[in-house]
Amino acid sequence: MALAPKAQVGVMFEAEVWEGLTAIVNELRDQRKVRASRNALLIALLVRGLPVDERAALDLVGRYDLELSDRHITARRKQHTVRLPEPLIEGLDRLGESVRAAGFEGGRSALINAIVALRGAADAEAGAALLQAARRARAAAVIQAA
Repeated sequence: MALAPKAQVGVMFEAEVWEGLTAIVNELRDQRKVRASRNALLIALLVRGLPVDERAALDLVGRYDLELSDRHITARRKQHTVRLPEPLIEGLDRLGESVRAAGFEGGRSALINAIVALRGAADAEAGAALLQAARRARAAAVIQAA
């Protein structure tokens, strides 16, 4: 089985979401617990946190939007280019269409921000565990049965 090819996509990240990813990766690099990149952590978070259907995607984005509203946070979005596996992009795009149709700005980006903010790694330890699990799953996917 071949690993899925990746493609570059632009994502409008909320500043606190991007800064949170960066802080976890920097801490992991400082601790030298695991090889870490922001992109690898993002992929692991998205794969683990991807909603199962449109209803779950809308629920997640709605909850995140309420959280931002309750905290009186004004969107500070900035576009960042990330490389994601093509099947993951397709899933995010499909779910993102229903998010956009429900009136949330930026469909796919809104969904990505909600996944990372609400289902993301709480700290470096959780980030390390997630990256290690993703690494093991990737290796297991290509190992042939004996």
